[in-house]
Amino acid sequence: MDRMIILLCLGAQLVYGQSVAFSDPERPGFLKLHQSNGSITVTGYSGKTVVIQEQPSHTHRTRTMPRINVNVEGNRMTLKAEPNASISIQVPFQTSLELNDTNGSIHVEGVKGELDVQTTNGSISLRGVAGAVVANSHNGSINVTFDKVDARRPMSFSSFNGKIDVVFPADLKASLNVHVERGSVRSDFDLLMRGGTAGKSFTATINGGGTEMQFKNYNGSVNIRKASAGNK
Repeated sequence: MDRMIILLCLGAQLVYGQSVAFSDPERPGFLKLHQSNGSITVTGYSGKTVVIQEQPSHTHRTRTMPRINVNVEGNRMTLKAEPNASISIQVPFQTSLELNDTNGSIHVEGVKGELDVQTTNGSISLRGVAGAVVANSHNGSINVTFDKVDARRPMSFSSFNGKIDVVFPADLKASLNVHVERGSVRSDFDLLMRGGTAGKSFTATINGGGTEMQFKNYNGSVNIRKASAGNK
């Protein structure tokens, strides 16, 4: 495993960095990170290594070495981070991600692999994605914008307390299972109802059906929107 340790001082903020390669950089990789008490930001880029930057919270800036352990087995990379830090990662575009944050927000942009994103207390923002998505926030909003949809894999979006807002390409073909306890459901797409009560708990299809998608929200709205120049 190739690794480079980087120590940066950006203004008054100390940032620790590592650059790590998958075993076979020519094939799509998989990255797993579980974090607590800090945000996670992952951005897709054209490079072949994973670039990890860690910024300790203001009460944890006296450390002298990074506290993110990296384990690579084949093309699977697992990161273990100690609490109380904001972590920013650059990954090759086609990387698949499993991200879990116990108390913090998660932001992903421009990553085209499959995404499994969970947070207990924080928002989820996924922009410019193209793979299958599973997104769950116990206490926070979920905002997703797809560049395209992988029709082969089911998807799920759920929140106990927070709005769910997902933007799909206009040519989306999907089969929906929607359940909202305390909130409303809005869609820019024409829905062909298959069962249940419109606006609450129902099954429906878009453009004849296709990718299986589940939307669940206990206390918040669900918005299923069609991409346009103003909301991409």
